[in-house]
Amino acid sequence: MKKWWMAGMVAAAGLGLLLFYHRPLSLITTSRGISGARSKVILISFDGGSNELLHQFISSFPPDSGFRKIQKNGFLADQGLEVSSPSLTAPSHISIATGVAPSIHGIVSNQFHIPNDPIGRSVNGFTYDIAPSVETIWEEAKKEWKQVVGIAYPALDGLSPKRTADRGISYTKQESPGFIFEPSKFNDYPGKLPEKIKSYSPPRYTNFFLTEVGTDERYTDAFYDHPFHGPEKPEKKEEPGRSLAKRPIEMIAIDSTKDGKTNYDAFLFDDDHDLQNGFQGTVDLKRSPWIGIQFLNDDILKGSWCKLLSLSPDLTNVKLYVGAVHKTDAYPNYDNDFTNLIRKEIGFWPGTPDRGNLGKGVTPEMMVEQSLRLADYLHKATLLVGTQFKFRPWDLILTYQPMLDELEHQFLLTDRSQKDFSKEKSEEYLGYIRAGYVKANEIVESLIKETETENAHLIVVSDHGMAPLKKIYHPNRLLRERGYIRTDDDEMARKEIIARAFSSGGISHIYVNLEDREKDGMVPKEKKERGAKKPYEVIRDELIAIFKEEASKEDSPIQKVLKREEAEAIGLNHPHAGDVIVMGNPGFHFTDAMTPGPILETATFYGQHGYDPTLPVMKGIFAVYGPNFKKDLVKEPVSYKDIKPLVLKLLQ
Repeated sequence: MKKWWMAGMVAAAGLGLLLFYHRPLSLITTSRGISGARSKVILISFDGGSNELLHQFISSFPPDSGFRKIQKNGFLADQGLEVSSPSLTAPSHISIATGVAPSIHGIVSNQFHIPNDPIGRSVNGFTYDIAPSVETIWEEAKKEWKQVVGIAYPALDGLSPKRTADRGISYTKQESPGFIFEPSKFNDYPGKLPEKIKSYSPPRYTNFFLTEVGTDERYTDAFYDHPFHGPEKPEKKEEPGRSLAKRPIEMIAIDSTKDGKTNYDAFLFDDDHDLQNGFQGTVDLKRSPWIGIQFLNDDILKGSWCKLLSLSPDLTNVKLYVGAVHKTDAYPNYDNDFTNLIRKEIGFWPGTPDRGNLGKGVTPEMMVEQSLRLADYLHKATLLVGTQFKFRPWDLILTYQPMLDELEHQFLLTDRSQKDFSKEKSEEYLGYIRAGYVKANEIVESLIKETETENAHLIVVSDHGMAPLKKIYHPNRLLRERGYIRTDDDEMARKEIIARAFSSGGISHIYVNLEDREKDGMVPKEKKERGAKKPYEVIRDELIAIFKEEASKEDSPIQKVLKREEAEAIGLNHPHAGDVIVMGNPGFHFTDAMTPGPILETATFYGQHGYDPTLPVMKGIFAVYGPNFKKDLVKEPVSYKDIKPLVLKLLQ
């Protein structure tokens, strides 16, 4: 297969190396700017961008660059951005985009339960519909005939007209997870090496498989009945609405050292058994251990980032990290110019850090590399829209960066009471997080330069801060212990659920399994007769008493316990919210575990959010830079409610 995308692949490979109570924000626009040019806005959200950590690191950034330039010539909030409650990615981003609380837009958590569903079912806050009556920034901009671009911004995923920009890239999930490949056998390679590739020992090969969704017309019997390779035909597993296939990838070992010894030191990678028409690339341990393997399936670009971990000269010890398979999801699908530009210039979606293989071959340094690679990918996609796609004008870009959240969840080891804390390890891990903030500063500086040529304004926000994590709390195990979740012989196949929790980060929504509300609900609204089941109000009062008792304990996971209607003050009184809302203290992560086990356990990662958004540790980032904005006209504190009107004002 001709590797027509190799130029873009090389560019992409290089990338991997290197914001209810508030005082209104007031602003005045001026006539400054490029005369006659349309006013534009780039809104970038750094998921997990902590106001505290930014101000901790900012003095080490280059002078007059990025955030320090904004401090001098724009506006950077000292107090940060007060986000909505809960301080979680999905509800917070929707609150920023709509200017209203979850009690209005309906996304009350990263996952939650909705009426009419069985009590055991939850919905995804990242994909669930925003309330139809609530308009987002991009909807209001498009009503004014503004051209909107979305780069992986939460809720701009093209799933419905309400969630669609004029063009964009959706945040994509993996099609299959990463794994460690340790080949036990290499065979003689009978084919011919490319003319420019020399091996001083006979080339040898093995293969592994990338599992992807969908099929490829190239997988014909003739392809698999190759006379000397003969790999297995792709194993297909049919699932509802899903077809899986295993794509073979060849690793061909070569010896590039003319020393008279068998000394294999590099691999070629290919996906079509024909090196003469091109190949994916080469890896070695010293110069270029990473490779992006990519391919087309039904005109969709997919791929996997892999890294050579070990290679003995005699091939007896070879270890390869094979990254998760991802696809590039650009829309609209009829805009071939945009899709092809993404393919050519930045390649396939590289994926997020692989925590699942940490310690199995993946190192903390590799996780940082993976995080920064995705950051570069998203940033380059943002710049492509502005600088290399000028025949398609834009007015508003909403772009997203998850790297700070990824790094802080894994490495925020700053509290002496956290598992395995030591001064040395804390400093090491803080260095990984600092690398993310350095990259964020570089991205901000690059976008500032973009605004200076485009008469654009840059608004920098984040959806929450991050707190050191110490313990895991299991509300459903407590409910099980108290008899609200009952099973036969501890098997979940036969269960009776009176109430259960759905949790994300530092919050749990506790739902009563109510008759005529939940499908197959079992708790009556009112007591019907003597000896009947306890009614709703009794059950809810019992739940409140249980969790308030938990909250009264020393070093409790729980900050406060609220009835749904009491949550109006924090913007969470919505039918999607729990009948009882349990808000956590920083340092505790709430889960959905239903199986028997300890109610409280030691955390296996180091950062979490979802807590009271008024706490300094939960404050996000807020910054503005551009020709029509004066920093002396902005007053703190700044709230998520201010972002939407600010964007729309600057677009005028």
